[in-house]
Amino acid sequence: MQESVIYQDIIAEGRRAGRQEGRQEGRRQEAVALIQRQLTRRLGTLPEVSRAQLARLSLVQIEALGEALLDFGALAELESWLSHQQAEGARVFRELSGQLGELPAEISEQVQALSLEQLALLETALAEVSGVNELRVWLQNQSTAAENFDQLQ
Repeated sequence: MQESVIYQDIIAEGRRAGRQEGRQEGRRQEAVALIQRQLTRRLGTLPEVSRAQLARLSLVQIEALGEALLDFGALAELESWLSHQQAEGARVFRELSGQLGELPAEISEQVQALSLEQLALLETALAEVSGVNELRVWLQNQSTAAENFDQLQ
């Protein structure tokens, strides 16, 4: 069985997927480290709470923060940005739950990982999303679009 072509293809695909996932996580960790250094330089030492919140951001959220931090003059602005990001994700998830019923935890995590721009797009798309499977497809398309954009850079 281990010598079959199908088995070898499955193993090779698993390895490719694992490497891709590892690269994505490595990029996210490096982006968090860079943003933390930039914020520290701009705002001073960051509280542990803020550092923990930064560590939980998705790559698209980190990229959005990288642009937003250029306008920050005080720690309160960072805290407000982080709070707004979290509140918007929770609000859109509640809207989705109201429209589609109880949603799996993985959907909650994916919605919370969206940037504010993506959350606005999701709100617009709500009228066209009639089920959990359509929502999964929409979220996957957002993830794929972000990965493709990152590869072009």
